[in-house]
Amino acid sequence: MAGELFGPIFVPDEFREAVSGRAWLRAVLDAEGALAIAQARAGLIPQQAAEIIVSCCDVDRFDPEEIGRKGRAKGNPVPPLVRALTEAVSGVSEDAAGHVHKGATSQDIMDTAAMLVSRHALGLILTEVEGISAACARLADTHRDTMMPGRTLLQQALPTTFGLKAAGWLVSMLEARDRMFAVREWGLA
Repeated sequence: MAGELFGPIFVPDEFREAVSGRAWLRAVLDAEGALAIAQARAGLIPQQAAEIIVSCCDVDRFDPEEIGRKGRAKGNPVPPLVRALTEAVSGVSEDAAGHVHKGATSQDIMDTAAMLVSRHALGLILTEVEGISAACARLADTHRDTMMPGRTLLQQALPTTFGLKAAGWLVSMLEARDRMFAVREWGLA
């Protein structure tokens, strides 16, 4: 894949990890664990069953590539993961195994996992945007009096300052940050 060649050049390691197969697997397992906890709180499944399910939702128990291969036929990795999770839970308690994924659809779990992965990735992006914004602010301050040619329609125009140019970048970054923050806080399901 081209991602293996160009990813390390253009994508920070933390971000690649945040959207990796392992991160998605962790998010699916977090959704399954949260479902069990919520159902126990609502009295729909025994508390002990929820605790066992959560204890088996350890990402290290499962191989993302294997789960992905097994999910190919369904177009969704959740069914094979639910089978593997149910098997892990049944190794502790047959009764608890009957409560894995109870009342949920595979798409419910994938949608929830997508929101969890997105929220984490947006947090990393926001950190990058803060760093870029700080760099733009420094450039704007340092070069407030540094003259440069202005540009309009690919032609040289009246002079401006590099500081003003950098201040424009800063405004764009801050606006993008505010929109991404709103999405992360209120726009993800």
